[in-house]
Amino acid sequence: MERGKQGTHDIMSFTETISNMTASLITIIMVITILVKNDWRLIIVVLLCNIATIPCFNKIRDLDIDNAKRGIPENRAYRYLVSVSTDFRFAKDLRIYRGDKFFLKKAEDTMDKILHINHEYFTKNGIWNGFAQSIVQIQLTLTFIILGFSLLTAKITVGTFTMLYGASNQLGRSFNSLIQGYTDLITLSVNLDPYYEFLNIAEIGKEGEKFSQSLIKPVSLTFEDVTFRYPTAEEDILKNVSFHIYPGETLAIVGKNGAGKTTLIKLLCRLYKPQKGRILINGMDIESPISLQRSICATLQLGEFCPP
Repeated sequence: MERGKQGTHDIMSFTETISNMTASLITIIMVITILVKNDWRLIIVVLLCNIATIPCFNKIRDLDIDNAKRGIPENRAYRYLVSVSTDFRFAKDLRIYRGDKFFLKKAEDTMDKILHINHEYFTKNGIWNGFAQSIVQIQLTLTFIILGFSLLTAKITVGTFTMLYGASNQLGRSFNSLIQGYTDLITLSVNLDPYYEFLNIAEIGKEGEKFSQSLIKPVSLTFEDVTFRYPTAEEDILKNVSFHIYPGETLAIVGKNGAGKTTLIKLLCRLYKPQKGRILINGMDIESPISLQRSICATLQLGEFCPP
């Protein structure tokens, strides 16, 4: 869900890219109209040169997609470190447990990984952009030669030379912008994949009458050999956890930060699925079609749910 939310931040870039491509398309139509009436050869030169840049932009697109995928774990980790370090709600914990040095070290290590990935990306990206710009310079040179010859043979005036040279350059930039916009849309679509994956998650089935009646009576809770590890973690946060809470019993779970207390509640609320084991309510597996709203009220450590 967090990745999906982050992906929606690219929707604004998506809209802006569409807008720029539309403007480029309108410019192309208008400039072609001018060149057709004056010197159609310039259109052919611009088209051929821009077609020659397509392989370069395809390589740049592949690099963008690869860089976006490889940088996901590090970028998510860095955003988390920044959000916690700049959130006043966590200031007390950071000071009590001296977490400032830990967070700075983690941020430094994460940024080093990001810089390593980006260095490789920008190096290759610069090479292919250099090839594309070289082809653009060839286009400008050919355009200048064609118009210069026409000017020397008195077929056009200096004013016409200036107008057509500027128009052909604008046509080349607009074609270039259109091709670049297309590659940007493909890259943005990759960034939005987690958002669409989240939307396509199958809904949990509705509770049956048998389960509804079971939840009305006093509830017992059982964890059977439950093991859970977060997707990006290297170790299990919970390993082979088993306990039973009887109906009407009040229990406090106490432990240090990161021990897995909140994770227990998240598993109970079905926000995550354990990799191993079962969680039972009144002897029934919560992975079955069952609604827990009548029996559970979770208040997590999120300030937006409990404003001061």
